[in-house]
Amino acid sequence: MSKNVFGKGWVLLDFFATDCEPCKKELPELQKMVDEFGPKGFVVLIIATDPQGVLLVKPFVESQKVGLPLVIDRYRVTTERYGVTLIPSVFLVDPKGAIAFKAEGYTETTLEQIRGILASKLSP
Repeated sequence: MSKNVFGKGWVLLDFFATDCEPCKKELPELQKMVDEFGPKGFVVLIIATDPQGVLLVKPFVESQKVGLPLVIDRYRVTTERYGVTLIPSVFLVDPKGAIAFKAEGYTETTLEQIRGILASKLSP
């Protein structure tokens, strides 16, 4: 995982899989958040947990029409490090590297909570 994004702004780690139906709803919403908050220092890293790797994941991400940085965690090293047991899972990391918010599964409420945190922290 790219360490150069941490400590510079807010980072959302999104653990997903290509066979996850809720993930297909979540990814475009995360792109919208980046479009809104990215200029203020917000980054999303999407982390694919599929063991098949790039041959499966890359076409899937391209079909979702998102331009989010992709990490392929084929061997689930990062997935295990974060204790992810349910897909999708998100971790919002503050500029100091602390996890400010964590959620498992997909709900619109989760996205609203993340949007609220970002709006309060990144407003001028």
